[in-house]
This record gives sequence, structure tokens and C-alpha cells, in this order.
Amino acid sequence: MGNLACDWRPVAEFHGAVDGRLDIFLCEDVENGFSDILSIHERERLSRLNGQPAHLFQAGRTCLRKVLSWKIGLPPREIDIRETELGRPFVANLPAFDFNLSHSGSCVMIGISGAGSIGVDIQQRRTIHVDDIGYLVLTETERQKCLSTDAPEAEFFDYWTKKEAALKAYGAGFFIDPRQIEINSCPAADVWPQSEYVEFPPSENAARYYLHQPPAIVGYSTAVASQVRTSNLIFWRGQLRQFIEHHPERAHRRR
Repeated sequence: MGNLACDWRPVAEFHGAVDGRLDIFLCEDVENGFSDILSIHERERLSRLNGQPAHLFQAGRTCLRKVLSWKIGLPPREIDIRETELGRPFVANLPAFDFNLSHSGSCVMIGISGAGSIGVDIQQRRTIHVDDIGYLVLTETERQKCLSTDAPEAEFFDYWTKKEAALKAYGAGFFIDPRQIEINSCPAADVWPQSEYVEFPPSENAARYYLHQPPAIVGYSTAVASQVRTSNLIFWRGQLRQFIEHHPERAHRRR
């Protein structure tokens, strides 16, 4: 997967969304405090969680509502977030706008797109045995590639996040067996800014999702999948309090 020529930018420098751009946000250190902007449904869901899952859910929804506010110009509490029959969240009455969220370890990652569907995934790497569990996620070709590298565990998590991001962009989640899709390489003459893609279903008339490589995060694998092939990605990074306190120019302005 090809790296874009950029790095994470401080979220404090975010000054408003740009149409057609993909904005990727990383929120770190999720236990620093929270903002009371969740919906009644979200607070009810939060009450059923404990420990780190509760921290991640609350941080994720807090950051999500903040960045959605920056994009669409409504106060965070007023944004009407609903779910499809398959459980994929969306903003009501904004069919051309898409977002996705993932969390792992002490990080939350959010993708915002005004140009087709988007999927993001972040996974904290941990000790595993690829030869034992790789068959649950990877095709046999992918599993053998992992085992042939110097860092098979890191390679496995890279594959996992790519597939998860693509499945989330497609909107089916793990209702599709990840072993039924394979990471494909773009032609050698057409590799920048994305060098890999996934198709659903694997056929000549498939829906194609391009894979993007976020800047490295120590101890984590990350991936972004989008319907459009673009170099217009911007990556933003900060701690939870910075997301809560930041107020871009377009926030709270109704269109």
C-alpha cells in the first residue's frame, strides 16, 4: 500500500472541511475526560458498558459528533445519527456524505468523506500465531505471504485492517467472510497514491474500494478504504481534550 506524502497534522490546525476531501482523525489518550454531547440513545448504550469499552465508546462518539459538527455546521448534540439495517451509522438527510469510526487500544480513528463511502480501521497489534489464526481472516495466498515476511504478526494486522476498512466502506461489515475477498495490487504504472484495492464481489463488474495508508502509529495497524481514488487526504491527530475544546470556523453554522 502506497504512503501519501504527508504526516499527521495537529487537530488544532483544522479550520473547516473541504468538499471532496477525505479527512482522517486520530484521537489518542481517550481517558482524559469527556464532553456531554451524546444522544439519549448513546447514553443508554454507554450505561451498559464498563471499563475500557465504555471509555472507547464515549470517546469515539464524542469525537465523532465534534468532527461531524465541523463538517456539516450543526451543533454536535443536534446531529441525527441513525443506523442501517446492517448496523452501519449514517447522518440522516445527508445521502452524499459518509463517515466511519474505529477504535482499539487507547485510540479512536474517524474518517469523513464528501466523495463516496469510506471505511476506516485501527487495530492495536498484539502477540498472535499467524499460522494458527490466519486462516480465519486471510486467503491462503495472503497467509503464506504473512508467514514469509520478517514480521508476520505486523503483516497479519495490516491485512486485517485493510479488509475491515474495505468491508465497512462496502457497508456489509463481517456479513461477508473476509476470506472471500483479497487485497489486489494496482498496475505498476498506476500505483500512486494508492497501490491496492478490494472488489465486492470479486468479478468484472465489482464495486471497487481503494486502500489508503495512514502515517504510521507505533504499535498499531491502520487502513482507510474509499470509493474514490484520490490523493486529497488529510490526516489529523490529537488528544481527546483537544477535540472537545477545538472550534473550527464552520462549526455550528447551519447551511
